[in-house]
Amino acid sequence: MNLAVSFSGRKDGNCDRIAKYISGEGDLVLFMREISTQPCADCGYECMSGRCRYRDDGIYSFFDKISAADRIFYIVPMYCGNPSALYFILNERCQDYFMHHESQYEKILEKLYIIGVYGSSEDSPDFLDSFARQYGFQNPGKHILGLERHRYHQKMGDFLLDIEEVKARLDAMIYTIKIEQTYEYPNRMKYIPQTDSFVEKDVKSLSYERNVRKPYGWIKESGTPPCEHLDAYVMT
Repeated sequence: MNLAVSFSGRKDGNCDRIAKYISGEGDLVLFMREISTQPCADCGYECMSGRCRYRDDGIYSFFDKISAADRIFYIVPMYCGNPSALYFILNERCQDYFMHHESQYEKILEKLYIIGVYGSSEDSPDFLDSFARQYGFQNPGKHILGLERHRYHQKMGDFLLDIEEVKARLDAMIYTIKIEQTYEYPNRMKYIPQTDSFVEKDVKSLSYERNVRKPYGWIKESGTPPCEHLDAYVMT
């Protein structure tokens, strides 16, 4: 199960629509504005040494869902040059959770992806970098995708998903192609799911015979051979 979270205060805006677009059957979509969350205020830093006084709101349940997800997508809009207040509230409140579930932090980071929705990188060059600095991703380009309205000549009320290129960029982020066959191997490769490895068969690859030089495999999220799955070629 994948989990997509919209941090927008606007219902049915770009973030909500993107969250729904990248989610499939069996995935979970959450809207942070609908989760009962008490901001960090009127407390004595109980989270640093004991138990947060607001632990019984929706934050703990939220993080339990995150911990159980296979992949996590945060869709975060930019308000006044910064990530939305809903995003900051979550960051503040995560202190108590990770103080008591420290082992979960690195596991969550490995499966966390950020989709930032904003005006332009020229006007806000630090927007995406703020996520990279916060989480210390070793490969920020893999975990962070920026969608700029100005790049597509859109205004505040327009929808990014009306642009086919935006859909293609989202698809490239959420789908993983498992490479099964390359032109360097003339013989057919067979996938062994039990060991997540390949063995070479004694028959020629059809791709090689037809001089197809693009890598071939399947979309990992669609299933695993020999069970039902979707085949794919990597064209770029």
